[in-house]
Amino acid sequence: MEGLSPSELTEGLSPSTRLIAMNKKQIIGWIVSVVGLLVIGQAINLSFQYFTANQDFPAVFKIAAVNQDVATPASATQTTIDAQAQMQQAASQATNQAIAGMFPVENINKLLNAIV
Repeated sequence: MEGLSPSELTEGLSPSTRLIAMNKKQIIGWIVSVVGLLVIGQAINLSFQYFTANQDFPAVFKIAAVNQDVATPASATQTTIDAQAQMQQAASQATNQAIAGMFPVENINKLLNAIV
C-alpha cells in the first residue's frame, strides 16, 4: 500500500464509485475548512468585544478584598512592646497600605482575567 498513487488505489473501482469517494473527501474537507474559519472568526470577534470594553472578560480569578483598616483592640501585652517594635509594626503597616493603594484588588483581578 505504501508508495501507491491515488489513481493506483482506485484502479479497480468503477467511475461512479471513484466520484463518490472523491465527493466525500471534498465535502469533509469543506466542512473542516468552514468550521475552522468559524472558530477563527469567533475568536477575533470575542477579542474585539473584550478589548473595546463592550464585554467584560470572563471571571476566572476572584480575589476577595481584605479589609486592613480594622483596628485591633489594645491589650496588656501591646502596652509592654518597646518603642523599636512599635516603629517596626507601624512601618510594616504603612508599607502594606502603600502596596494595597498601588495595586487595588479589583485591578489585579481584571489583569489576571485579561491574561487568561
